[in-house]
Amino acid sequence: MAKRYNNYSSMEPVVYSLKNVLLHKPTTQSSAYYMSGRHYDGSLAVDGDRSSDFSLNHCFHTADDEILKDFWMMVDMIIPYKIEYVVLWTRSGPTYTPRMDYFIIGLTNVNYFNLSVNQTIRGKYPLCGQYPYNSQESFGHRVNCSANVPAYRYVIAQQSPTAALGFCICELEAFVIKYPENIWKHREGMRLNGLSLHTMKGRSAHQCIIACIHFAGCTSVNFDRNLRMCDLNSGTVENVTNIVADQSFDYWQYV
Repeated sequence: MAKRYNNYSSMEPVVYSLKNVLLHKPTTQSSAYYMSGRHYDGSLAVDGDRSSDFSLNHCFHTADDEILKDFWMMVDMIIPYKIEYVVLWTRSGPTYTPRMDYFIIGLTNVNYFNLSVNQTIRGKYPLCGQYPYNSQESFGHRVNCSANVPAYRYVIAQQSPTAALGFCICELEAFVIKYPENIWKHREGMRLNGLSLHTMKGRSAHQCIIACIHFAGCTSVNFDRNLRMCDLNSGTVENVTNIVADQSFDYWQYV
């Protein structure tokens, strides 16, 4: 928990909190290392485990023989966020740290999931920033995004073109500031499944949101546009994986 001061008085602190919006989100990558029947794909970098021991199977690693040598991973945050900063955690072993030197963090609203063969993404996305130093082993490396960067849906981590080949991330975290003001965001064509506290009639999404605010434990809403029904949910896209594509629904959550 931290504090900022409002525009009216330096004597009245406003409390805010930070949250990691990459945890357990969908991922994709330029390639994934394969060993002993296991793919070391991007999901291992958003599993909530910062362990730097590669043998514990919590680190993402690209294939060493990647043809295009683009070396990246991407996380879909489901809804757009204005990212404050990103932290990349490296693996143990001094042999591997040069691979992460000067890594790049990008943001985009372009979906690069299921990218066509022989396509690269380097230089095709807005920058959050680039880590300005050599990396350290078993360490969290922070990259601050510019204050002018707008909200984006996807976060990209990419290897510097000058680094040693191979790219490994033991955990990738992106943080947003959660202010106490009532801010609701939505995503069309999606709903949360199996988390409904209460279902009710609702003429509009706004009516559903008002009901959620006054319903204990409610943190998000599924609004069925066709049936005019609301699901008042007990979870959000930050802490669940049961997200369902459904074109008749709008999903709303407090950010």
